Amino acid sequence: MIQAVTTSEHRAEFARRIAGKPYFEATMGTHCALFSAHPGSGWSFYLLPGNGALALRGGTATLCGELPAGQAGEEAAEELQGFLHFLRVDRLL
Repeated sequence: MIQAVTTSEHRAEFARRIAGKPYFEATMGTHCALFSAHPGSGWSFYLLPGNGALALRGGTATLCGELPAGQAGEEAAEELQGFLHFLRVDRLL
């Protein structure tokens, strides 16, 4: 299930998922630290099934991590695709 990053525990989990991945840690980590507590910023952050982390702003989404394997992964990929389509994301990094 896709879960919005709304609490300090979620922010810590988001940081754990992008830790050790230099580009994602620098960009997504900085944006999450600065903007996750400010809904009006235009940024939103999500924890994905498996170990994925997602940052959204406008029509662009940045994804880090992997979805689960097997049937659960197929279901998670379908959920993510529908979620991004619903939000009118036209660019996935």
